Amino acid sequence: MGVVIEVREQHDAVQFRPVDSAEGAFSEAWLQETLRRYPEVLPVEEFGPVFHPLVPIGREVPTSAGSIDNLCSRLRGRVEGT
Repeated sequence: MGVVIEVREQHDAVQFRPVDSAEGAFSEAWLQETLRRYPEVLPVEEFGPVFHPLVPIGREVPTSAGSIDNLCSRLRGRVEGT
């Protein structure tokens, strides 16, 4: 696997490291909130332009089949669950 870095300025970069889920550093609630705040991190444009951009609507939305972690819509109104 390659190294992932973020270039912040001309001479400044940060290397990312993998996180072991067993460490418990991040909860499901944290991930849901992060995806709500930054839906652009989901690569939905790879599925097709009709899915991009996502607009968050709600978290833990109840349905008869169980809760939807993150409910999103497209700008044109189609609803998508993540």
